[in-house]
Amino acid sequence: MSMLGVLALALLALLVLPQGLSDPDYIHIGIAVDDNSLKDFLIVMQSALITSKSPSTLTFHIVACGKDANLAVELMKQIEQALVKCLPHSNYQIKPFTLPETSGFYSQLNNVKKRSHWYSPSGADMVRFFLASLFPDIPRILYIDNDVIINCCLEEVWHTDLGPDAIVGIALDDLKWATSTQFKRQYNASHPLVISNIRRSFPLPGNSNFQNELQEDEFMKALPKYPNDGVLLIDIQRYNNKKILDCADNIARANGNGDYVVGLGTQQFTVLCMYDRWVELTPRANLRHFPDMARGYLMWFYYTGFLHYAGVSKPRAMCQWGDPGNEHRASSYTAWATAVKYLTDKCPNYELLHTDKCASHIPVCNTFSDYIHVVEQISKKFYDSGNIILRFGAPTKVSSSVKFPVIVPIDNNEVVPKEYILDSAKHNQVQGIFHTHNGHHGRHHHYHGYHAHARDSHSSPVSYSDNTHYQLDPSINELSYLSILDHFTLLNTSWNIEIIEKKTSEKLPSISRTALAAKRSSSNYVIYNEIQDLCDGTQVVPITDVTKGKSNGKDADKYNSKLTITAWNTTVPNTNPIYPTHCKSVLDHIKKKKIGHWAVVGIIIDYKLASLEVLRYIDFDFIRPKFIFIRLMKVRHSAGSIDDLAHVAIEILVRAGFMVVTETNTDKCKNKLQSEYDYACIWGTRVNTFELLD
Repeated sequence: MSMLGVLALALLALLVLPQGLSDPDYIHIGIAVDDNSLKDFLIVMQSALITSKSPSTLTFHIVACGKDANLAVELMKQIEQALVKCLPHSNYQIKPFTLPETSGFYSQLNNVKKRSHWYSPSGADMVRFFLASLFPDIPRILYIDNDVIINCCLEEVWHTDLGPDAIVGIALDDLKWATSTQFKRQYNASHPLVISNIRRSFPLPGNSNFQNELQEDEFMKALPKYPNDGVLLIDIQRYNNKKILDCADNIARANGNGDYVVGLGTQQFTVLCMYDRWVELTPRANLRHFPDMARGYLMWFYYTGFLHYAGVSKPRAMCQWGDPGNEHRASSYTAWATAVKYLTDKCPNYELLHTDKCASHIPVCNTFSDYIHVVEQISKKFYDSGNIILRFGAPTKVSSSVKFPVIVPIDNNEVVPKEYILDSAKHNQVQGIFHTHNGHHGRHHHYHGYHAHARDSHSSPVSYSDNTHYQLDPSINELSYLSILDHFTLLNTSWNIEIIEKKTSEKLPSISRTALAAKRSSSNYVIYNEIQDLCDGTQVVPITDVTKGKSNGKDADKYNSKLTITAWNTTVPNTNPIYPTHCKSVLDHIKKKKIGHWAVVGIIIDYKLASLEVLRYIDFDFIRPKFIFIRLMKVRHSAGSIDDLAHVAIEILVRAGFMVVTETNTDKCKNKLQSEYDYACIWGTRVNTFELLD
């Protein structure tokens, strides 16, 4: 291609602007793509689209990085083709980019021979410093590395208040030894550029600012916390006004000219040019496996936020080698593999992804039989009396004398029936409800572009990812889905059960804690928790009462401040909660009972007409169960439809990372076949097969 053609295409990329470029309600995400990351950028985008409360307001600003102009334009074409095929309804803007030959970064790239795992031959790792120049017409941009997956809190991070002067928002690690180590390894303390930039805000007395070597205690004073710039929230105008690109380019030029100023990682440039011009983002904006403090936040937020797979160990390698490494890597793999699953459903066998095997690591339980099978596996793996199930609404009647037929497959594909009594002595034998069955895919429904599955009573089951098929035996058709699930969770697991009901003058169902304890392990408990002010849709809450930091309870201000609550949370679920004055969220209650949000392994909701409202107040930014089941009810012939309610519930659960299936008005979903109501049963899992390995 001629240089004129290259320039024409590049100019076209600059002129074709996406919808909402200057709209303050739009979220602008910047991603740098080179040949090495071409296989990853779709996964990053898909993760943001899944978790966003309003996917149509996301605009992706993609920089196609090539070693020369021709290669950059060719890469831009490949990116465009990938987006048209896999994410055709997303908002995006693509610009080809090469490092200017007159820039210090170009000199550094070509003259410094030291290489690291983050090295890009096209300089893509340094593109974060050029974003404000490439996209000057937007108010701010959220840069994310292409090894970051978002499964929570995109809006929270985007709306971070940068104050009157800050240029960027960035995650910081409060580890003094790490800051000290970085200073010794990555900075030339005697170079004028290091000295002048650090002493910009902490000058020495007299005229010795640029003469004396920078001391470690000065560096530690300037940086009480050390950053990771894999996620940057950049104020475009302030960045350009302060000429941050010039600052970084001067450092790179000195490196390229043979001086050793700093190591080649981007964080050194970020530190010297912006250490006194940033505000700290919430820790969940950059959750990593190391250093120690970052891993602590990763565990505290239960692998929910911006998961940054920093370092050489990436989830794609885990998939290809079939080795999670450790339990933390296995748990953080779910978000990445879930995004991969959605992508491979949209564009199967797309050669760019190379992830078909990875998608199979996410169970999709298209039948209730498959779902119970996964719940059984979860119960075996997470066999811990410290874990808990939240059961909203009275459970179905549970009896230790219920008998289930057992169908055992043998080598010649015949079956041998047996029977057993379901009780605590027969732990985890719920698999006996099933027999193997070869099935086909059920009907597929799409909700805002995200894949969910729906079945009616005539659909055939679809396989769980271990390629084994299961089907409920016809002889137990008299039991509803909830009855089967209640029997299993109440009598056949080690989990504690919190049965949550609205406090009422009516007599609670006769489920004796003593009687249940006799059927379960003595170390476990099943208790009723009568909550007067649970948010369940029965409250009349004026919108004026939904204010920042306002909550019932004496410790409301202290509690809310820990959750970094912001005013834009008021109208959407799946976010750090703002509590109306007349009711409280589920998280509020379990914290007051000193139950860790990480201990909730499952949720079952059968709260009559208020099931959907209960779901809205689960606080999925903190509570991340492995499985969930909801039965929705609606008065037949009333306004709207049961499918409308199911649609809302599915959107909430998909944002929270569940693979979801729904079934409406089938006999096994109904409650005693009451004809005046419509019903929808929704079940979902949020787990990967590595987590279930022995």
